[in-house]
Amino acid sequence: MHTKMENQTRDDKEWENAVNYHREQDIILQALICYAEFINRSKRVLVEREEIDSHLNEVDDLIVKLTLELLPITIKSNNCLIRETCPLCGHHERPETPEWAFVNDRPICFQCFEKHAPDLYEQVCARNAKAYEEYQERHPVEASEDSLPF
Repeated sequence: MHTKMENQTRDDKEWENAVNYHREQDIILQALICYAEFINRSKRVLVEREEIDSHLNEVDDLIVKLTLELLPITIKSNNCLIRETCPLCGHHERPETPEWAFVNDRPICFQCFEKHAPDLYEQVCARNAKAYEEYQERHPVEASEDSLPF
């Protein structure tokens, strides 16, 4: 039989194991609570970010609208030799056509041109296609994409 001392030692170990188990459970519970709070904060930040992005998009749209009211789209001979930033959306553009759309002497990208002046876009594309065909007729051998002057 177990002596009283052995029983006491075994009871103490069981008690210590139970206390350690509850400590571990408490630590895990606290970690899960912290994780849930982090997830909830992250969700709020994402919602706030989406709201901020929405407001920024509205501001960008207003800037484009005001820009086009103050500096309308003009069609000119295209003399761009380098890629330039579209003054409306910020994309880099180098339209390789004889005529193109400009805002404040800077070429706008194809997407902005089509979005903000669709009728004018189609007219310019038709004129550029006609110029390309005329060039092909005048220079039938040289009329490859690499040899075009525009």
